[in-house]
Amino acid sequence: VMLPALFGAEFQTTDNAATVLVAAQAFGAMSVVSSTMIFAIERGEFLAKTGIIGVILILVSGVTIIPLFGIQGAVAGRIIVQVLLTVFGFLYVAKSLNCALPFSCLSRLATAAGACAAAARLIVLQWPTLSGAAGAVAVGAAIYFCLVRALKALPSNDLQRIRDWGDSVPARLAPAVRPVVKLLFG
Repeated sequence: VMLPALFGAEFQTTDNAATVLVAAQAFGAMSVVSSTMIFAIERGEFLAKTGIIGVILILVSGVTIIPLFGIQGAVAGRIIVQVLLTVFGFLYVAKSLNCALPFSCLSRLATAAGACAAAARLIVLQWPTLSGAAGAVAVGAAIYFCLVRALKALPSNDLQRIRDWGDSVPARLAPAVRPVVKLLFG
């Protein structure tokens, strides 16, 4: 819906590919955890090396699967590379820091994100307009935050940090921020 609305009808065929890429980004977003830890221990060269590997893999997919499968091949290539680089980051952190990553929390967050994406996609398919897209964003966000809370996807210390942040916002923002923080994070 968004691509054709923004760029014209010739982008209608890209909607499915864009949907898959956005949904897959839920997994890619998890790489922030390992990347932050890698930067914290000042081992950014690992990220540079894996970035180069990612570029090479994308180029390889550009001459192999993309010519065979077109835009769907491009989507598959991108997702495969993203998953591989994320897994490499997790393994590096686990090995070099001897630090277990919070897979349980991450999987619950991914579940919430997947449900958000599925609901938003269903709404957009039913109402393929900009107002349908706006409704999809609102419903998707509501589902995401409800599931994050119901699945207890965030550890208690993270929830406390969010509550503390809500309590420390400037007075002029407090009437808008504090009820939202309380609703979403208890």
